[in-house]
Amino acid sequence: MTDIVMPKFGWTMEEGTITQWYVSQGDHVIKGQPLFVVETEKVNTDVEAPASGVLAAIVAPVGSLVPVGALVARLDVTAGSSPSPSSPAPTTTGGRVGAVTQIAPVKSSGQPMDSSEIALSSVEKRTGERMLASWRDTPMVTLTTDADADAVAALRESTPGGPSPTIVVAHLAVGLIRRHPRLNAQLRDAQLHLSESVNLGFAVETERGLVVPVVPDAASLALEQLATRLAELAAKARDGALELADISNGTFTVSGLGHVGVDSFTPIINPPQTAILGIGRLRREPAVRADAVVPGWRIWLSLTFDHRATDGAPAGRFLQELARACADN
Repeated sequence: MTDIVMPKFGWTMEEGTITQWYVSQGDHVIKGQPLFVVETEKVNTDVEAPASGVLAAIVAPVGSLVPVGALVARLDVTAGSSPSPSSPAPTTTGGRVGAVTQIAPVKSSGQPMDSSEIALSSVEKRTGERMLASWRDTPMVTLTTDADADAVAALRESTPGGPSPTIVVAHLAVGLIRRHPRLNAQLRDAQLHLSESVNLGFAVETERGLVVPVVPDAASLALEQLATRLAELAAKARDGALELADISNGTFTVSGLGHVGVDSFTPIINPPQTAILGIGRLRREPAVRADAVVPGWRIWLSLTFDHRATDGAPAGRFLQELARACADN
């Protein structure tokens, strides 16, 4: 009998949710055949049969939240095409089966209340856990600046498709951050891993929760190319079609809330990265140019960094350079 356990797809993965079984208990399967779908790190991944045989038992039915290394199913590799006798698979929808946590709705008790309850999606749950861990374990500092943004507005007008201010600022940021390698890095096991390329994470809102697709080597892309790639990834994220490679190996993340009228906020670092840039609303207001008050564009920038990776002055210099680029690229 061969145990099929929850695999570890990425170094940060701790658990995964079974969202679909392609086969049933007692079915004959062949090596390499997809058995079930795991939702983890905000993507869906097929898990294949490690060998040919008969699926003797399904320990983790659909909806199970399974820790890495925990038992999912048992495969009888000695059986032929006929199903071998086995005990029934668990059919419960709540509680625990071995090391597998089942997801079940919470039942209320006591006096009726004027309220309703909704279950967090697995994406929301995982995002919440990671953000809580980041907030608790990371000495974060946020620096903010209100920058002139005439160059941002000009780049939007001159680029086909008129990319959003967030994308324009992200393009400027990835072109500068390689000069600040401690902000384009991952902190793992008390070691700072500096990256030669800028793998840009980009926060995307979906119905299932916040996801952060990654554009590898984003500094090598022109603004129009970056906008196109980010649009493709955002569409995949909203369709639930991201693959593991689409969210892996990020080294620096941007998050924009200008489209909902937010000027300044304090973004939370996406571990194990060491920095994240928050980008606010591009706004038109009076500005001083050559001792004269004229119409101008401005934008708030908020850089959160891990104080273990760098200090305030070096992080401030990056933000200063970015502000200058936003004003006059």
